[in-house]
Parts: sequence; structure tokens; C-alpha cells
Amino acid sequence: MDTIINKAYRYYNRALNLIDNSKVSLAKDELKKAVNAYPKDIDILNLMGVCEYYLCNFEEAYRYWTKSLKVTEQDNHAKEYIDFLASEEFDKLAINYNKVVEYVSQEKYKSAVHILKKIIRDYNELIEPYEILTMCYLKLNKVEEAEKCLDELLRKDYENLYYMKSKYKLKSIVGPKREDSKLYKRIKGFRNVGIVLLIIILILILVTIIRYLN
Repeated sequence: MDTIINKAYRYYNRALNLIDNSKVSLAKDELKKAVNAYPKDIDILNLMGVCEYYLCNFEEAYRYWTKSLKVTEQDNHAKEYIDFLASEEFDKLAINYNKVVEYVSQEKYKSAVHILKKIIRDYNELIEPYEILTMCYLKLNKVEEAEKCLDELLRKDYENLYYMKSKYKLKSIVGPKREDSKLYKRIKGFRNVGIVLLIIILILILVTIIRYLN
């Protein structure tokens, strides 16, 4: 049993480290292993619930926190988390979130963007709103806004799968940045060589003039 618990806590500690480094999706993978190894630890279950909450999997968050309370209610933060999910504040969040889903399904992306900005302002810890907002900006052909949103998503959840897919899509829309293109690098190289040659020529002319004057 000790070996199983130790194994579970190795996964748990890895998950904590990943969360500290803004890698929530990867932390969730480690916590799944921890839960499979030892499903009766409230710290592991609660942290798994927190990850699911950050990723906006609210039903899964509730499921893990309920499991945690079944293990023990004493000194268990899961009750506070569940109380929040049952609060009027969360009801308002859920209503707005459902509106976003409805607007996106109706291709009313501007309306969805308006609500998503409000959700992000009030619940900055949530990750999925950045994913949906990026998608809306792409649909509206607002590439610059989509890039900024993706950068923020990266800061929230490094190596996020949606980030990687969307970044690839953005590159296919706008092409490589001028500074990254091979042609630009060659032109820049030629420019640098030209500047050097011009300086050399000017120096030679100056030397010639000095010799002539002497």
C-alpha cells in the first residue's frame, strides 16, 4: 500500500510543479495517473477537480470534489468548491457561458466575443474562454486579436493542444512573418553586405583625397 501511495504522490507532485509552470493540461494527465493509482486521497482528488475547473469541465470538477467529500468531510476544501458551484455567482457564469455556446453555434461571433471578454475579466483563471475567443477572432478574420489571445492562452496553459492547433492555423492564414522568411533574411543579408561595401568605398575615397592633399 505504501508503494502505491508513494507512486500516486509522485504523480501529484509532478502535477503541482506543472501547475506552477502554467501547464494545466499536462498536470491533468499526471493527476489522472495519481487518481488511478490511489483514488482515496482528498488532495489528489481536489487538485484534479481544480484542473477540471480551470479547463471549464465543470461537471468533472464537481464529480472529483464529490468523490473527495465521500472520503472525508473533515478539513476538506472540496465543500467550499462545491458551494461555489451551487452559488448564484456561478449560476451567472454558467448562463453567460451557455450564451457564448449558443452564439457560436449561430455564428454570432461578435456577440460571443462581447460576453467572453466579460467572463475573462471576471474569471481570469479559466482557460477555455481564451480558446473560444481565439476561434471567434479567427472567424471574424481579426488575426492580430487572435494572436494576442493565443499568447495569453500560452501564458495560462503552456503546451495547450488548442494553442498548437490554432497557431498552425494562424500561420496558414497570414503566412510566415517577414522577419522569419528566407527571402527576407537573404535580402537583409544583401543589405548588410551592401552597407559594409559602401563604408569601405567611402574610406578608400577619403584615403585617396588625403593622399592627394598631402
